[in-house]
Amino acid sequence: MKTIRRRHFSTLLLSAIAPAWASAQETFPNRPFKIIIPYAAGGLSDFIVRTVGEHMAKRLGQPLVVDYKSGASGAIGAQFVATSPADGYTQLFINPGQVIARYATSKPTYDAITSFVPIGLISQTPMLVYVNSSVPVNNLREFIEYAKTQPQGIECGNAGLLSFGHVTAERFARAAGIKLLHVPYKGGPQMTMALRSGETKVMFTTPTADNLGLVESGHFKLLGVASREPMARRPNIPLVSSVIPGFEAQAWYGLLAPAGTPAPVVAALNGALRSALADPDVKEKFARLDHALGDGTTTQMGDIVKAEDRAWKDLIPQLGVKIE
Repeated sequence: MKTIRRRHFSTLLLSAIAPAWASAQETFPNRPFKIIIPYAAGGLSDFIVRTVGEHMAKRLGQPLVVDYKSGASGAIGAQFVATSPADGYTQLFINPGQVIARYATSKPTYDAITSFVPIGLISQTPMLVYVNSSVPVNNLREFIEYAKTQPQGIECGNAGLLSFGHVTAERFARAAGIKLLHVPYKGGPQMTMALRSGETKVMFTTPTADNLGLVESGHFKLLGVASREPMARRPNIPLVSSVIPGFEAQAWYGLLAPAGTPAPVVAALNGALRSALADPDVKEKFARLDHALGDGTTTQMGDIVKAEDRAWKDLIPQLGVKIE
């Protein structure tokens, strides 16, 4: 008899909770939502998050709050989101850096796969090789030859230790048989200013309006693109693979939510993202920088994170770089 009463009580309790929980999901979102950028303010991350996020905010009917939690090559921001309430109000702006950081720390505090659920892929774009205009070279082959005459190495800026630009540059250096002196900065804008001032001589990074503008003004030389095919709007940029066969480096950007976020909430966020990616104005802004937009599905984002996780798990130990 006691067992029957207990079961009856449990049934009543679940019946009472279910409508309230369903109602909470139906009203999502009912307050501002936040996207965490795990880097310093400014640069490409800001452009991507604000371009897509502002459209998502209109679709969801709630304001967007952009928050910056930089440090440890993106690991601090990733950990913050991983341990945030799984309610959809806190999302992570992710790129390869957070996957890399997970394997570059002695005590990782999150897992790129199990600590999050995918919302969707925003865009992908190849890495470019820029040098200061004072460097006496005109193409990538000449740069490699010049670098080999510099036994102490060439100063190479990056947006942070173990950032995607850092590991891409190190991969390139090893494949080309040259030495680069890696100089980390707080973010992309600081890295760009260092190259412009001549504090550094080379950088590997994605196309941005600022960097491409500095090429047009003669401050930078653009030596190569690490893509499989020529860039759609800049087909004259030589492929890095024409000098180092098979060399590719594709950056990607997306949104994740904490693991355990309810499926209806993920669906609402995904719908808002897909709406943003379908907007003609958003498409044009990304196309100007040669970004290929994602298809907006959670599956595509999840597959990319898994593939990157497998790749960096093997590669990072070979590079021998750690975040202390």
